[in-house]
Amino acid sequence: MSGNTSNPRLGLSPRPKHLTPKTLFFVIAVPIAALIIWLAARPGTIKTATDFGHSVSHPSSLLTSGTKPKPPAGKPLLPPTVPAPRSPLPNVPNQQTANAAPTPSPQGAAPNTATTIVAPAPIPGSTPVAPVTAARPAYAPLSYNARHDKAFGGCSGQLILSSTGLQFNCPSDSHAGMQVAISEISAVDENGVRLASGKKLHFSIEGMSKPNAQAIFTDWFNRLR
Repeated sequence: MSGNTSNPRLGLSPRPKHLTPKTLFFVIAVPIAALIIWLAARPGTIKTATDFGHSVSHPSSLLTSGTKPKPPAGKPLLPPTVPAPRSPLPNVPNQQTANAAPTPSPQGAAPNTATTIVAPAPIPGSTPVAPVTAARPAYAPLSYNARHDKAFGGCSGQLILSSTGLQFNCPSDSHAGMQVAISEISAVDENGVRLASGKKLHFSIEGMSKPNAQAIFTDWFNRLR
């Protein structure tokens, strides 16, 4: 009992006097600060720590991404609702076709009225203008060697068809010649003509059949009538 009583804890060395609280703080704080600086220098460390802190602060995100929510007790798990597909837009016709001007109906058209041409009134004291008549087309004279057919005999000579009428010259008999105006001829009669008086004159053209001669008389008469 009379021994050394300065250190009540037996077997433990006393704390060194040079390790003050301030020294202990620096001994602990410097390694921690160096570790923090080293972690901050790595680009993936901050993101990992941030994601981890976000997951810790929002535990519901972990449940959402990793596990499916369980339905309440007594209710079946329904499948997720699939949205209905959108119906296609209606086919809108071309705006230009829709705005095209409608075709006017025949009922709205103005009636086509006939225009009456009124002749101008004559000036007093002036000479009236004679009406212009259509000129008769020119017909080149046609000359044929022909024979005037008669019931009793005949005469051979020259037949001339011109725009003035028919002419026949008989060299052997001057009294057998004739000249008939176109106004005296009423129609064509076979290979000749029929006069307005009813008399018929027939001619046989040399080297030509009777139907061909009739065609010549018909063409000549139709051009002059």
